[in-house]
Amino acid sequence: MRRLRRKAQQRHIREHSKFKRRAISAGAAVAITLGTAAITNKAFAADPPDLHQLPVSQDADTDLLADTEEAALAYLAFNPDQNRNGTADGIELARLCAADINDLPWGNQAEPNETYKWWAPQFGVETCDICGATLVMGPGGVVNPQLGISVQFPFLMTLHYMEHGSFSYAAHYSEAPVKGRADVAALLKALDLRLPYEPNDHQLPVPCDADEDLLANKEETAIGYQLFNPDQNHNQILDGVELAKRCCEVVKGLPLKLPDFFESFFR
Repeated sequence: MRRLRRKAQQRHIREHSKFKRRAISAGAAVAITLGTAAITNKAFAADPPDLHQLPVSQDADTDLLADTEEAALAYLAFNPDQNRNGTADGIELARLCAADINDLPWGNQAEPNETYKWWAPQFGVETCDICGATLVMGPGGVVNPQLGISVQFPFLMTLHYMEHGSFSYAAHYSEAPVKGRADVAALLKALDLRLPYEPNDHQLPVPCDADEDLLANKEETAIGYQLFNPDQNHNQILDGVELAKRCCEVVKGLPLKLPDFFESFFR
């Protein structure tokens, strides 16, 4: 049931981002302000700035994932939006983590070997540096017994920031600062969570494509296709998508001819 709710949330994120992609294709620009830092990548355009999204040092693509975190996750350090849905990778992952954690059972309610959350509330409250929200302090975290992974963090405050799209948090207890960052790689592994992708995410848009069938106008002209008909054989598959898949099948069926140097590796 938890996985089904996660997939429903991912669908909501993708549907919400369709508007963003239209804005991007119309040439919209963006400036997401994070404290004193700014993201100027055109991939992120529709949402107003959320100052909870704290900047991260050594973040080459300014997606709020540090380069070392992207390396640990096998993500691309210079691609801030790997599933191209208009939301920076770090922001999207933080929100998905928050939704997953909220949906986890508590330790005393979990089935054997089921991932669960825990929290040990303490006397006192922490105050968010951004919005002033006051939250009961206390450690907590996520435990994945099957993988033997336990991730601990200031529970409510970290969750508060993740819901806003940040793995980093900044608060204070009385006059004492409470700042840090969740262990992103360990948390994602414990939750068995990666960026959501759709089967058609590999279908990259093409410049100068009047009918948006993933064939450029000059390509359609060269092969005798109609510039304003995206599905010329009426089979409900875009012409560019269909041609690419058919070409792939033909290439797979061709005999393999390798240079002599490479043949020794296949003997």
